Amino acid sequence: NSRYLPSFKEQILHGMTRAEKYYKAEKFIVYFQPNTNTYAPIEELKKMYDEALSIHPEKIVGLSIGTRPDCLDNEKIDLLESYITKGFNVDLEIGMESIYDKTLEEINRGCSHHEFLEALKLLENSPIDLCIHTILGLPGETTEMMLKYADEINRLKQIKFIKLHHLHIVKGSIMGVNYQRKPFPLFTLESYTDFLCQFLPKLRPDVVIQRLFGLADLEMLIAPNWSVKKSEIQHYIDSTLMERG
Repeated sequence: NSRYLPSFKEQILHGMTRAEKYYKAEKFIVYFQPNTNTYAPIEELKKMYDEALSIHPEKIVGLSIGTRPDCLDNEKIDLLESYITKGFNVDLEIGMESIYDKTLEEINRGCSHHEFLEALKLLENSPIDLCIHTILGLPGETTEMMLKYADEINRLKQIKFIKLHHLHIVKGSIMGVNYQRKPFPLFTLESYTDFLCQFLPKLRPDVVIQRLFGLADLEMLIAPNWSVKKSEIQHYIDSTLMERG
């Protein structure tokens, strides 16, 4: 049945089986990635997190929770910290996206950089590992503006991990409609790699880079289509970083 949606447990078990087969994985972190995974009543969140951690307790060692700065509060942070006291690792991934309020307003983010900084204050002295997510190439931001993201990340000592994404224009979005009416510059693979070669050396060396790029589903993607496989993008970026020392 094409309409069948796998249960929460089935999704996790499928992911574990695949990772064991292809990557010889032995231990797992359950990643609540799409959408906003602290946007629910505390009882509902606890039920989901508890279920995830109980599926294979001998193999699952932690949670990674993707969310927005404006969907965090002390009660939810206390819940996440409670899993650390039980011996699990917890990684909270917060979307920073841009450091410029003008950009965030223009893309209808609904959340300012100030609110991002306020969320980080709630996490001061927390044992939760903090990962932030950025989008590079947002409309109106110059190379010089984007390089300043590194200064902000370096200033915020709580940040342990970062994920870097180049901007995708996708179908069904307001930005997609605007782009098709009036296109604006987007990264090519070459220009994005060139930017990474400038950006990465600026980051303080203790920041762990979890991701250098992401790919949108081709059936949803309007632009930029780099027309190469994920492995080829990774190889091109890796080899260029090596060449430039």
